[in-house]
Amino acid sequence: MKIVEENKDFIIVEKPSGLLTHPDRKSKDPTLADLLLKKFPELKDVGDPDRRGIVHRLDRDTSGVMIIARTPEMFAHLKKAFLNRRIKKEYTALLRGELPKEEGVIDFVIARSRRGGRMAAKPTSQEGRSARTTYSVIKRFTNNTLVNAMPETGRTHQIRAHFHALGYPIVGDPLYHTKKQHRKELQKKEVSPRLMLHASKISFKDLNGEKQTYNSELPEEFADYLKNLKDKK
Repeated sequence: MKIVEENKDFIIVEKPSGLLTHPDRKSKDPTLADLLLKKFPELKDVGDPDRRGIVHRLDRDTSGVMIIARTPEMFAHLKKAFLNRRIKKEYTALLRGELPKEEGVIDFVIARSRRGGRMAAKPTSQEGRSARTTYSVIKRFTNNTLVNAMPETGRTHQIRAHFHALGYPIVGDPLYHTKKQHRKELQKKEVSPRLMLHASKISFKDLNGEKQTYNSELPEEFADYLKNLKDKK
């Protein structure tokens, strides 16, 4: 965990890939919530049990920038902002395959899948919760596409499920891939060191109504993986 910014109202952190945001029922590993509470004891009075100060989450294998509320007032302010979709988030994702468009919108609804731990993204004519992700291409590689993904809603695994349903799963995703894709990666020794999804930017208004924006550079292992890919000619 890296502290990017701290003031009397909030803390900005960068969560590494592999670290749980808060406790779940499956793992006893230390979490971001544990590390934060140890460093900032005052968080014990902010927010929900086991999620002190945490108003949003990143999946365990996703890295990137997060806001942590440091006071009850900021916690309520951020919760309301997330509910009203006034907080803007951007992610960098490396996809398997070559997207045909330079930009687009994915609006498949999302529902719980019958396969354990997964969400299913389906056409809007089917049952599920509304979800919308816009994207634009950053760079094209042979057999891969690097994109900027902007979720307008905050469904569980939204970006991962949306690109998987579109037919371009995120590289290194342990959940959203086909057995055929996984076998192909093993055969070609193309297994990535991590999920290639990083929360690269977040924007919100503070208690004074002033816009705050924080960016996060790609982690070393993500950037190094990109260096080994062949540019699209």
